[in-house]
Amino acid sequence: SVSRKIQQKHQHLLDYFYEEQRMYEASDKVICLSEDTLKVLENIYGVEPHKIQFMPNGLEDTHISISEKKKKILRKKKFIGDCEKIILFNGRTNKAKGIHCLLESFRIVLKKHPECRLVIAGGISDTTSMLKLTKNIASKVTYTGQISKEELALWYQISDIGVIPSYTEQCSYTGIEMMMYGLPVVASDGLGVRKMFQNENNAVTAKIGNRTKTKEFQNNLSNAMLEILQSESLRKQLGEKSRQTYELLYLADKMQKNYKKMFESL
Repeated sequence: SVSRKIQQKHQHLLDYFYEEQRMYEASDKVICLSEDTLKVLENIYGVEPHKIQFMPNGLEDTHISISEKKKKILRKKKFIGDCEKIILFNGRTNKAKGIHCLLESFRIVLKKHPECRLVIAGGISDTTSMLKLTKNIASKVTYTGQISKEELALWYQISDIGVIPSYTEQCSYTGIEMMMYGLPVVASDGLGVRKMFQNENNAVTAKIGNRTKTKEFQNNLSNAMLEILQSESLRKQLGEKSRQTYELLYLADKMQKNYKKMFESL
């Protein structure tokens, strides 16, 4: 039967699910990093609510503010023009991170706002695929490869926009870093991401829509990037809200206190 064939095809997923379920049953506490994950644990895995502890990631504040003059000097060292706007993506270059849709949407952005550059920080998982996607826009896309924490911090300081087009995240460290550095962010409404970034608060949100047809997501991403690119006041407003969100929810001290409180309650 059809149902039998489906079960056989996805049996490894079922086995993994039941293994996870047994692990949760044997645990005293189950820590989750996102409110979306909390709902999955309750409604799909059947974990008892009192066992679940919601504690988002936290990062030590390493952000150092720099003047506009210093920013221009740093950009000049990387041969970036004064009028050029930098859109920063940091993470793995796979479909789950939304990089394919981002590159297609960036192509749309360039037609209306040619004075911008997409910087992709991190290693490339499929060089052939990525080069194919950047055909005709290669002069506007910069790949940094794997870089040090210090070098990444520099990119955060000189970038104009951060973009997180992931289909799903638990509690993105990249997202927290972008907030720490006060970047205005374009974010998807993917699972987990939507809990970190809210439209017209600390980001402009691009709805994913139908996941089997990427055109909608591509258009939404390009519209979101253009909206921020075309408004200096919006960039400033979102950047300030990003930083405030980091200080309110994602400081390392807050995470440390939450873990200490949980251990003391056991």
